[in-house]
Amino acid sequence: MRYDHVIHRSRELFMAVCDDLGAYFSEQGFRYARSSPKLTKKIGAIQLQMGFRSSHSNTAGRWVHFEIIPYIYIKDRSLVFPDRRGKDLISYAALNADGKYDLKTFQHRRNLCLMDDERFELLKASIQEKIIEPAERLAKSDLLPRRAEAFRSGAYRFSKEDMQNGLWLESRWREDDILDTVLDPVYLDKEQG
Repeated sequence: MRYDHVIHRSRELFMAVCDDLGAYFSEQGFRYARSSPKLTKKIGAIQLQMGFRSSHSNTAGRWVHFEIIPYIYIKDRSLVFPDRRGKDLISYAALNADGKYDLKTFQHRRNLCLMDDERFELLKASIQEKIIEPAERLAKSDLLPRRAEAFRSGAYRFSKEDMQNGLWLESRWREDDILDTVLDPVYLDKEQG
C-alpha cells in the first residue's frame, strides 16, 4: 500500500500524506509550503489557506493524528473588517455535539495509520467538497461586499438570512473585541431534505 513503508514513523507518515496532498492540489493552482505544511490559493478577493497539523501524542503504527484547519483571508482592502491583527479572516463552521453550528474552526481530523489509497482518494474528495468548493462559491458570490456594507452601516451581526449560493456567513463580536465571521456551507441535499 501507499504508506506501508512509513507506517511506523509518525513524522514521516504525516509528511508523506502532506506531500501527496501538496502534489495533488498544486496541480489545481495551490502553493504548498512543506516547512509548516499548508496549501494556499488566491481565489478572487480571498485567499484560502489549509494548514495541516498533527499531535505530539502520536503512537507510531497505531495513531497518527492529522487535521486540516482551513481559513479564508480577505485580500481586497475594500471588503476587510477592521480588527486588531490587521487582517480579516473567515473560519469554517463546525457542528457541535448537539448538531448546531458554532463559531469554532472547522477541523477535519483522521488517523493516518488507517490511510490507504482508497482513504486518500476520499480525503482529497472531502477537501474539494467541504473546503475548496465553498471558498470558490464565496469568492463568486456577493456575500463579501454585502458583509462589508452591513458592517459600515452599523450592523454588528448578520446571519442566516444572508444566505446565497448554498452559503451563509455569520459574524459576531468575541469577548476580545475581534469580529469573527464563519462560513457555513449549506449543501443542496441539506436544503432539500
